[in-house]
Amino acid sequence: MQSFSTLASLASFGSFSSSQSNVNLTQNSDEIQQRAVFIGQLRAITKEFLQTNNNDSLITFDANHELVIALFNVFLQIFKHGLREIKGTYFEFLMQVQNPSEELTTLFAQAKWLARQFIAPELKTKVLLGLTLNSQLIVNCFQSITFDKNLLNIWYLDWAFLRSEEDVSVILSLLMCINDLKFLIQLPNTAQPTPEK
Repeated sequence: MQSFSTLASLASFGSFSSSQSNVNLTQNSDEIQQRAVFIGQLRAITKEFLQTNNNDSLITFDANHELVIALFNVFLQIFKHGLREIKGTYFEFLMQVQNPSEELTTLFAQAKWLARQFIAPELKTKVLLGLTLNSQLIVNCFQSITFDKNLLNIWYLDWAFLRSEEDVSVILSLLMCINDLKFLIQLPNTAQPTPEK
């Protein structure tokens, strides 16, 4: 998976020199190019999912399947991209998302409950992704995550992937292609908490 640099904060006192401005423009350009890399990776993963499913319509994708691992890794990079880390982790951001349906509200509450045993945000987030894939709600989940523009503005810089409506639209189209596939991602346990009011 290709690595990418984190954009340095532009908030400083005084004016930027011409050389500083050029560096910042280059960094912005690199981050925008990284968004295209994410889309390219998801296109390839989606294509492989569909081809694999066409070859074996009874296949069930579990957490150890190489395509599921690749999908998780791309999503984790997307959630990190442009995150204002001073606010917290991307899992903390996800847990602040207000879901429009009772089904998603319950799912997010369950993810929070199941993820409590983990410390690393990537492990916590994989629990949420596993639940949404198992429930065939990955499209609805991603729509909810990107719906609240005010929340996104608070947690993410303006060049972040999640704040690009064009890129988000492409991702939603790709996710629609795999939303109804059969996933069986093993979860930490099967507790069913009551959604928080």
